[in-house]
Amino acid sequence: MKFNFSLDTAIIISLIAIFLYVSGQAYLGGLLRPFFVDPVVLNFSIQDKIYWGFLKALSPLIAIFLTGIGLYVVRYIYVSLDLDQTIVDFLRRKIKFRLKHQVKPHNSSQIDELGKNYTTFTIYVSLIVGCSVLIFTSILDTQDKGKKNGTDILANINELPLIKITGSETDLKQYRILCGSALCAVIDEKKNVSMVEPKNVVYLSSNFAEKPEKNS
Repeated sequence: MKFNFSLDTAIIISLIAIFLYVSGQAYLGGLLRPFFVDPVVLNFSIQDKIYWGFLKALSPLIAIFLTGIGLYVVRYIYVSLDLDQTIVDFLRRKIKFRLKHQVKPHNSSQIDELGKNYTTFTIYVSLIVGCSVLIFTSILDTQDKGKKNGTDILANINELPLIKITGSETDLKQYRILCGSALCAVIDEKKNVSMVEPKNVVYLSSNFAEKPEKNS
């Protein structure tokens, strides 16, 4: 088993970054869905999506990482103990692959090699499918988590940062939902959602006032 450490490390880091990016995109999509806002409109950067993915999908990432280590250990044991040939021999005994008095063919070594390759291929495919299902399930769970949080925010908009939009003459209280690189999603007390440029968003001083502690 030969490894190129630099190449393997680069591949692993790239896969982790892709997973965090997709998870961040899924979470933001779920979070903004109750407000009928598309994350693409707010123009989140790649770094933003990876950051959100890290915050909201860290536990699944750790689980997937530990699963990957476990699979690597299983593969190492599998190769070291030559379990592929053991499995082939076991299956042959169970399904009576050869008749009792059958003459062993001259190319039996090639047949054995094909059997080993098929067993190895089957195991690898099973592991890849299992990991893929785990990853997709994790991404869907992250999206559902974002949707739930978005629904909770919509039901309690007064807990969002209170803002004022420069040039706006409305007397309604306005709250910032989330800001991307290009636009901010804003909702007022009547739950009207609008998009404004970040430079026009003013955070009111009341956001920084000390809030009284709740008595337990």
